[in-house]
Amino acid sequence: MWALFKRSLNAVAFAAVVTALALVGSVSAQQLPKSILGYPVHRDVIRVNGSQKLDGPQVTFEQPELRDVGLTGITLQISATILSPDQSAKIEFLTFSDFRIDGLPVTIEDYTEAFDVRKNELVALPTPAEIFVPTERVIQAAWREFSDSREEWRVTGRVFVFGKFRKFGFYHKRVVPVDVDVIISNPLRSK
Repeated sequence: MWALFKRSLNAVAFAAVVTALALVGSVSAQQLPKSILGYPVHRDVIRVNGSQKLDGPQVTFEQPELRDVGLTGITLQISATILSPDQSAKIEFLTFSDFRIDGLPVTIEDYTEAFDVRKNELVALPTPAEIFVPTERVIQAAWREFSDSREEWRVTGRVFVFGKFRKFGFYHKRVVPVDVDVIISNPLRSK
């Protein structure tokens, strides 16, 4: 009886180790899927960094404006201009993932307004993007602003750009992941 119990315990331990190794391997090798919402995923992640000039697209944000205040939180609107030095595209919509402003998680609504981007031309978003900050994050941000106000805030996250991108004279349907890491001036500071 003891031998049978010991053998089954060894089998369970072996299965646990194999499962743990499989999970560690899958987490470390986690990549983007081949397609999102039927759009093939562009394999290279584009990086937008406001503190240094990169060869890729450049995004400039306007000051956020308060749109709505409610019991569940506040909604801000922010406009942006985009410069793409080497790519033309017909952008259909944008989705936002894991965005943080000054370290606090925020929700940015999907941007469904279509617009065109032309190579080496500055393009403004047709309508501002909307950022929702839940009430508990507003309180946390207010405390942080009161106790440790900063001149600049860091904005990080990932934008998935869905559209048709021009390559070799033809438009190809793609979703392009864009990692954002920019510094904006603190809109709560008086100038």
